[in-house]
Amino acid sequence: MDLVITLIAVLLFFLWPHLGQVRFIILLFLGLGVLFIALIFAPILLLSPLFYLGLAILIVLIFYKGLSKGKKEQG
Repeated sequence: MDLVITLIAVLLFFLWPHLGQVRFIILLFLGLGVLFIALIFAPILLLSPLFYLGLAILIVLIFYKGLSKGKKEQG
C-alpha cells in the first residue's frame, strides 16, 4: 500500500499541470496527508517511504515558496 500511495503522489507531482498557486496548495495538502498517513498507520515510522515522501514534498514546497518570494522582491 505504501508503494501505491507513493507512486500516485509522484505521478501527481510530475503530471499535474502548472496552475501556480492552486498547484502549490494541492501539493501542500498532499504532503501533509502523506505525513499524516505515515504517522498514524506506519508501524515503524522511520522505515516508511511515506514519511520521507511527505517530508520531501513539504521541504521542496517551502524552498520553492522562499525562492519565488525572493524573486518577486528583487523584480
